[in-house]
Amino acid sequence: MIAAVLNNQVAEKDLAFTIWSLTEKVEYASAIYSIVHDLTDFFPKLPQSPPEKDLRRSLEHARESIGQAIQEIERDPRLSYEKMKGASIYLKRIGR
Repeated sequence: MIAAVLNNQVAEKDLAFTIWSLTEKVEYASAIYSIVHDLTDFFPKLPQSPPEKDLRRSLEHARESIGQAIQEIERDPRLSYEKMKGASIYLKRIGR
């Protein structure tokens, strides 16, 4: 879904719903992951905050964080969870 938005494959009228849907999916995945791995819910400090309304940059940061979460899923569950939460935060900033 992130790639579809970045490649302008989502109609303007559907953009807000698509971003909301992405955010909810990442939030849900991180919540389930937290329960399965018995992790404390926390909001990670993000290295650099993209401008709130910079759609492309926020989506790219979210995609990068999700990719890192997948890479760390077996090796470091806590870091993986942190990356998922980071992706969620980047996505939430778009809607503000």
